[in-house]
This record gives sequence, structure tokens and C-alpha cells, in this order.
Amino acid sequence: FFDLAALFEDNRIPESVGGIARDEAHPHPGIYPKANSPQAWSASAVVMIVQAILGLRPLTPAGVVAVDPHLPEWLPTLSLRNVRLGHGVGDLHFWRDRLGGTRFRADVPGVRVVRVKGLRQHRWAR
Repeated sequence: FFDLAALFEDNRIPESVGGIARDEAHPHPGIYPKANSPQAWSASAVVMIVQAILGLRPLTPAGVVAVDPHLPEWLPTLSLRNVRLGHGVGDLHFWRDRLGGTRFRADVPGVRVVRVKGLRQHRWAR
């Protein structure tokens, strides 16, 4: 996804790209000349990918945000700044430690951010 976005001006993925396998003859997946750029689904996909990587599940009526972060090797740090969570606005910082685990620090007044391991496996979290 990020490699695809890098092919386009301002990382704006068009509404339609082909599914050609990447090789020397095909350095990109195929671009449709009249495709609109960007479409809402491609713009919101980044938000959904970040939510999935962080296992982010806001439970704002309870004043809690559950996380189960797993940063990939190619993304050693990720910071979300000025994020509105319930009635609070603040920052969330995630980083990979030396053993490949993901740690986090939360600074969101009025909101408790807790790690819930295996969050993605819970039926209610889907």
C-alpha cells in the first residue's frame, strides 16, 4: 500500500489501479488514465490501516481506549498527534523495542489507554 502510494503525487492513490504483479517490466500495478484521484475509500484506507496496526479500539463512553499494537519492522515508530478520543484530545506514541515488541505512551487527558493482548481475536472487536 505504501509503495503504491509513493508512485503518485502527494501519495494520492487513484480510485482504480490494476493487479499486475510487480517485476522489472511492470514497476507499478497498472494505472487507469481516467481514474479519479483520490477516492474516499483510498483516502480513508490509511486511517483503517493505522487502526489495524495499532489494534486501536475506542471505548469512549467508558473513557477507555484499548490498544494491541504490532508495528512492522519497516515502521519503527508511529505518533498520532492531537487525536480526539471521547472528550480528550492528545497524543499517542508507539515504537518498536529492541526485541521487536511494540511499546506505547499515551498523553490524552481524561482517557485511559490500556493494552489488551489478543484484542483482534475478540468477536466484539471486529
